[in-house]
Amino acid sequence: MNFIREHADEGFLFFYISPRLSVNEDTINKFKDKNTGHLFADDLYCISTSHALIAANNNQPTVKYYSNGNNQTFESLGVTFHGAEYDKKRNTNRKNLINRQSRSSLGYNNKSGTGVIRSLCDAGHILIKQQKNKIVITCSTQSLRKLNSGGDSLDNFERLFRSVTNNGDVIPELMSELSSRLKHIIVMIDEVTGDNAGVEWFHSIKKWLGKKLELFDPSYGFNTKLIIADASLTGLDVVKPHLGTKEAEPDKIYCSFVDKKQEPLEVSYLSFGGYSAPPGNVDSAIINVNSYPAKQIELTYQVFFEVNKINDDGSIKFTPGQSARDESLINEIIHYVNHPELEQLIVYIQDKQRLRQLISLVKKRLSGFHKNETYLEIHSQVADLEMLLKRKNEVQVVFMTSSAARGISFPHAKHIIVELPRFQIENNLMEIIQVIYRGRGEFGEGQNNDRAHKKITVYIIEKVFTNAPNNQQSQSTRAANLIGSLLVLRAAIMTRILGAGNLGGRNVAMIPVGGKAIYSSGETFSTRIKSLMQLLRSHQRLHPDDQDIKLVFENLFTLFKSSEFLIQSPRISNSSVVQQPAKKKISLLSLLELGVDFLFDQCSCMAELLEMEISPQVYMDGSLLIIPMNNHTVTSRYSIDPYSQIRSYITTNFRNALKNISQGDYSENIKNEILFAIDFIEHLLQNEGNTQQISDSSNFSDQYLAIPLHFLLKDEILQSSFMGETNFPMSYDFRILLERYIKALYPANDFLPIGNGYPDFPWVIFKSYDLAQIRRSLFKANYFLNSRSLNLLNLILSRQ
Repeated sequence: MNFIREHADEGFLFFYISPRLSVNEDTINKFKDKNTGHLFADDLYCISTSHALIAANNNQPTVKYYSNGNNQTFESLGVTFHGAEYDKKRNTNRKNLINRQSRSSLGYNNKSGTGVIRSLCDAGHILIKQQKNKIVITCSTQSLRKLNSGGDSLDNFERLFRSVTNNGDVIPELMSELSSRLKHIIVMIDEVTGDNAGVEWFHSIKKWLGKKLELFDPSYGFNTKLIIADASLTGLDVVKPHLGTKEAEPDKIYCSFVDKKQEPLEVSYLSFGGYSAPPGNVDSAIINVNSYPAKQIELTYQVFFEVNKINDDGSIKFTPGQSARDESLINEIIHYVNHPELEQLIVYIQDKQRLRQLISLVKKRLSGFHKNETYLEIHSQVADLEMLLKRKNEVQVVFMTSSAARGISFPHAKHIIVELPRFQIENNLMEIIQVIYRGRGEFGEGQNNDRAHKKITVYIIEKVFTNAPNNQQSQSTRAANLIGSLLVLRAAIMTRILGAGNLGGRNVAMIPVGGKAIYSSGETFSTRIKSLMQLLRSHQRLHPDDQDIKLVFENLFTLFKSSEFLIQSPRISNSSVVQQPAKKKISLLSLLELGVDFLFDQCSCMAELLEMEISPQVYMDGSLLIIPMNNHTVTSRYSIDPYSQIRSYITTNFRNALKNISQGDYSENIKNEILFAIDFIEHLLQNEGNTQQISDSSNFSDQYLAIPLHFLLKDEILQSSFMGETNFPMSYDFRILLERYIKALYPANDFLPIGNGYPDFPWVIFKSYDLAQIRRSLFKANYFLNSRSLNLLNLILSRQ
């Protein structure tokens, strides 16, 4: 930031990418004067956008801009520029996506609109064409998607510089002219491990700045820099394998023995051609800092071992606030509030519902504990994050999830409490390492707490669920898991602060890093409704007293509870068929209908069983059968009855609830999807006396069908649990369980079906662009340990 301010008169384009919208907002604020709140230069333009903002403008190119001018909405060359205060208003420029095809049939116009990256690049091009020479663009990492037509959404980056290119080739004269007024081109990918697509961003941007647009060529006069920032990437041993290739990989923990003392500040050099090189013959410098912003740090581990009894009916009795862990947490928070001289406390809990429960428990014990006055609550569903960031230095306690774990600083914080999640160990360890550095930065000109005494308290909980409270074997296993988690966490924290941690008498660098993957674009009516249901369900878990959300969620779910799914194979021309040696084939559908006994009936010996081919191809992962759809066409059809559904559930109260949400204090994502639901409901009511049908079809190369392996056994008791209306809770919960299981294995999205009630067996359809690559990566030679659980045996084996 200081460099940009000092060289602003030479002109600059700062393109900033991060995985958190809150960080993007905070980055723009860094270009403002702290006293006046205005941008540091009158001719500076900052732009950003979001999917919700674009959707609200009929999916046309749309951005929000910040300047010291009047900030009025205007349109230029097909791009709509909204002033910084636009998000306080509502836009009505929205076309219907639902269309009526007949008296009883509705259709969905799923024509893709303009994406985030294209909107930003088109707007940036317009500013460059208008001779603006101070430009800041902020973009979210999640906006990068693979396109069904080939390529990815970052191919739009060329549009930013199309004033100096012709058919993809740069024009030298125009490049030199542009550098004379826009000398500094700085692209920064911040928190590159904070999203799976971070590494894909790095490789794609490097390609565009280098080979495609030649912006690294010094002969044109540009000072072009690509900056990758992330505290999780420390040293050559991590940077090379993680950034060196964009191949998809799962979450991981890099481990290595450290024989030499780690310096607080180290600079090394690397060529991303794949070889380490001396200074003067490299394209990259790696700057690594091992430190902590404090004069002294007090690190405390609070370890709790909780045994929960399973009742005879299978239920577990648990009352929030009655455990020793909750009592300790509440007491620490109350102590901080009662002693303002201790300054600010950060409480990090990854589960939003658990975070909300803790806040409620504190409120019952502490009067005057008011939201946005005494404390802040920051998570992904916050409606007005910009307002919260303005108050971050005024409250005593900040409750947060990983949404605030990266990029946002809380300079008054001297004590950070972290509760270690018991899921997605690698990714959550990485987020914890980020969280413990949130208490830094300036709260005034030259004022900070970076030389103060600070505290970090980590709560580690291991739960045992058993119907025999004295089950020593179960408790011993859990105790070993708890100790293993504690050792790994401590080694990871000390690696970040000192460069290595002590494990088994040796210095070990243990660095948790997120996976590498990318999602594909493309939506259908079904995935759109499913997205809305997920938003409503997540909001309801946090706000169980919100009656509008509750009513809309329940009634929409009932409308879509029944559906038909048809899967059609792609057509294959006879000329493309290659003759193969004859093999005995078994249809997967027959196997699912008749069970595993049918498979053995077709074989007379083990040799025949091994030679048998199941069609289509099937992956087996844990307890799942995963079937690649391979461009099969998936058609979903919903029939909505006028009597049992439309008149029973599309009531006046339901429609009022939809209206209240669309105009209420909710996130832009929820409001945007609710407006889509309103459009659909209005079309239903146009012919409410008829049964209405809506269907859509999709054909994606990265779509998969997953089925639990256990249902091949054709167990009658197991199958009966999922059939019939009376068993709705079982089938619904099991589908949610299936989705979570798959997400634990692979980066996946767009799950179907929406409703419940499996007629034959439970299943889900999902998209995962990198599933096949992730499977191959698991068996690489550099993975010496691949385990879903951390325990002492794993750690002992890692020493050998």
